Amino acid sequence: MIEAQKEAQRLYGKFYFELCQIDGDHTEECTISLLAIRCAVACCDEIIKTHKVYNESLPPFGIGKDFYENIKHELHKL
Repeated sequence: MIEAQKEAQRLYGKFYFELCQIDGDHTEECTISLLAIRCAVACCDEIIKTHKVYNESLPPFGIGKDFYENIKHELHKL
């Protein structure tokens, strides 16, 4: 689960940074944080959906959809 936690933090940070670039006003930090989590969850959902279509392990390194479900779980805990 530690790897899922790290990946959840990485995805969250990536989307958070991108959203901050759009709106430099940090008074809306809570909104940006929530949007970053939603974007990261949507990203995981797309990977899971692709996995179901092709019914195979996904890159990187052959990681399956369960890993991305764990990431989503960790994102919801942020």
